[in-house]
Amino acid sequence: MRFYISFLALALTVKFSIAQSTMTDPRDGEVYDIEVVGDKIWMTENLRYNSEGSYCYENLEQNCDQQGRLYTWAAALEACPKGWHLATDSEWRALTKKFGGWDEDAKDGGAAAYKALIKDGKGEFNAILAGRQDATKGKFHHQNRVGHYWTATEGDKYYTFAVDFNADYGKIIHSHYLKKGSLSCRCVQD
Repeated sequence: MRFYISFLALALTVKFSIAQSTMTDPRDGEVYDIEVVGDKIWMTENLRYNSEGSYCYENLEQNCDQQGRLYTWAAALEACPKGWHLATDSEWRALTKKFGGWDEDAKDGGAAAYKALIKDGKGEFNAILAGRQDATKGKFHHQNRVGHYWTATEGDKYYTFAVDFNADYGKIIHSHYLKKGSLSCRCVQD
């Protein structure tokens, strides 16, 4: 009897994990892969929701399809679907610490976390190097070299915190950017 109950509990756990491996954004029907990391459920794809204040890298729709949209910070705060939110600085820090930490927290400067969380890494987070759009001239930079991600944590009147997956250095770097620039978004379930 005890074996049967344990097996049933395991079967229900497996079914739940399989059933919850994606989520659908009810606003546009986009389907996103999700992953449980620690006690949080993260989208493992960059957000693609087309909202005011969001852009495709070099204004090419195929870049949005493949790498997600780039959002101003104000747009990013509102972009996640209901029941989800833009990841905070502390949520990003906790995520990276599961794999060694970002530059400020890690003995290796964030290299192990970069390897684990980059696309096809063992952490299954699949960070994409989608680049960014600068705040002053609207130029696009760093596609396929750096994945720049907003956090929901404000730095000051002009800047807010961000997380960079930097292929040039092979590290995750805790950073900050002007709020009017455009970076990628990852959402976390509320």
